[in-house]
Amino acid sequence: MKKLVRIDPNTGRIIDIDQEKLKRIAKELLDYLNLDLDPQYDTHGVKAAFSSLCNDAINGKIKEAIPPDDLPLEYQRRERIFDEKLNKLLARFCVTVSGTPLEQITTQDIDGVPHAYIEVE
Repeated sequence: MKKLVRIDPNTGRIIDIDQEKLKRIAKELLDYLNLDLDPQYDTHGVKAAFSSLCNDAINGKIKEAIPPDDLPLEYQRRERIFDEKLNKLLARFCVTVSGTPLEQITTQDIDGVPHAYIEVE
């Protein structure tokens, strides 16, 4: 299903993020952090850094995209220092919560604000 959403004119990122997709991905990441991440190997504090963000996403408290620079552990995520599954889960969560489009979007101006149709869950 496609939905008309606002686009940030400065960054090209989606402002109105897909709530259902964000909830699903946040739950997957939170489950991993709670069930599979060994606390003795969490030397970078991934669980502490992302648990509250995941809970906010699951509870519908994140309505608009968070700038990528405001997300925790930027260096560690960029360098992909975590195990493969955690790297993948973090990447999916961060792309979704930051409103980063994974495909080219065509914007249209509505009342001076860029909008685009995107595929949503």
